[in-house]
Amino acid sequence: MKYYDLLEILRGNELWNLMVVLIVEKGSEYSPTEKAYLRLTTDELRKLYKQHEKHLSIRSMVDSEKLEELEHKAMILEQNSKNNQGVVTALLENGKNKDLQINNMNTFLTQVQENLTKLNKEMDYHRLEDIARYVMMKAPTREEMISFLNRRQISETIFRRPELQCIVFSPQANRWVYNPENDSANLLTS
Repeated sequence: MKYYDLLEILRGNELWNLMVVLIVEKGSEYSPTEKAYLRLTTDELRKLYKQHEKHLSIRSMVDSEKLEELEHKAMILEQNSKNNQGVVTALLENGKNKDLQINNMNTFLTQVQENLTKLNKEMDYHRLEDIARYVMMKAPTREEMISFLNRRQISETIFRRPELQCIVFSPQANRWVYNPENDSANLLTS
């Protein structure tokens, strides 16, 4: 901060003559003129300042080392603020990218789940067809059917499915049989 800038900041303040000391450029000791400046009222001091503005400089009541230190700290804080803004901007951009990636992954997972559901339905239908074909070709006994289901890792609860109403167990024959009249799912009709 330049001395002139400090004066511009303090110029409108009523107590500005208490906050700064006007020093003639020839040295740092107070001359009789400078001592007279210190006893003047604000209005008188402003009037004199305007008359002699070209010949005056301003020095803060804080010594120059402290002023330089404060200016250096202010510069560091300003630089840190700029760096922090860059970091915040980068974090926000990264957050937006992460949100976009999360949305893309959620969309992908939804598609995978839909495809998996379709695949499971198709696999179920193939299991049903396999059971119907096996029963139609072999007419297995209860034990043969259980063995067939175990080899394919199919639970016996599959017979509760409405699509398998065409597969019935005949207690008289002790065999599973295919009844095409009950084949509402058209498992074996093309």
